[in-house]
Amino acid sequence: MKVLVGYDGSDYAKRAIDQAIVITKALGGTITVLNVFDIINTEEKGSMMLDDIEKDKLKDAGVDYELRMEGSDQIAYTLCKIAEDEGFDLIAIGRKGDSIVHTWLYGSVADKVFSAATCPVLIVP
Repeated sequence: MKVLVGYDGSDYAKRAIDQAIVITKALGGTITVLNVFDIINTEEKGSMMLDDIEKDKLKDAGVDYELRMEGSDQIAYTLCKIAEDEGFDLIAIGRKGDSIVHTWLYGSVADKVFSAATCPVLIVP
């Protein structure tokens, strides 16, 4: 099973990684942690990179994983496109992101992914 985790540095995204680990350990497969940073607001990029605690969590779990970053002004679209183009079986994403302003202005990335994805989506509270 190929699991794509949308990561923005929020606690919700960290819990999505936890759930992806549980699923991948149970079913086998790989996890790709993808940070799609907003190319219009690039100062956020650094705060959304995976921290050492999350990297250690993935290593300690003994799962195969990959860390990726992509720049886009359409975060949900990019997550869905990568999932479809690369044959992911599941997208795991936190219910809320790290940016309240972004959610207020543009809507929830999780809602958009849920509506647009062609594979199952796990929205983690």
